[in-house]
Amino acid sequence: SINGMLEKDSLDLLYAERVGKPLIDPRIFGAELFNKTEELSPEFEEDVYNMATPVNYELGPGDLVQLVVFGQQEYADELEVSREGAINVESVGLIKIGGLTIEAALVKLKQAMLRAYPTLSTGNSKISLTLSEIRTIHITVVGANRSGTIDIPSLYNVYGALSKAGGPTNMGSFRNIELVRDNSVIKKIDLYKLLAKGDQTDNIRLRDNDVIRIPSYNNRVE
Repeated sequence: SINGMLEKDSLDLLYAERVGKPLIDPRIFGAELFNKTEELSPEFEEDVYNMATPVNYELGPGDLVQLVVFGQQEYADELEVSREGAINVESVGLIKIGGLTIEAALVKLKQAMLRAYPTLSTGNSKISLTLSEIRTIHITVVGANRSGTIDIPSLYNVYGALSKAGGPTNMGSFRNIELVRDNSVIKKIDLYKLLAKGDQTDNIRLRDNDVIRIPSYNNRVE
């Protein structure tokens, strides 16, 4: 029965992780990317949360930002991006920065704060915006050795999530992985681009509620 097959697959995975048996047949090109007997370590997760914020990182609800004005006028506060994507700056009000990069948000904040901090326009005061704490997002991986919904830092990209999920099963494709966002396939991921050429163009950053779908392979060379 289907339930029996699912139960057997779960037991096989548990056995593989306990005895160190590879999750993916080592003869499959690319299996070495994912054949680890344990999930990513807590130390790795901690490093991701503490890493420098990429300039193209998009701010979103739950992010904690440090806003500082220094020079002739001074202001400093740690602010959380609300569900509506806004922060509440003292003496200024609500400013929507959700969906903007750190760089774009800084430009918008400087413009919005000119009335309260006019020395920003003369250069006698400067403004900085940094990320204090990144949010956690929820994604779903289908067709992996550890399929299901997983919580990851919002800095994660596709390859990191696939690694956390244990990679494709023995029947899974390495070449036609789909990234589904808002019910549409926005990217076809070919892991062999990375393996054969070091090409990381498919390794895009994930967003909340993304789905990574790994279909069965169509052809496999022995």
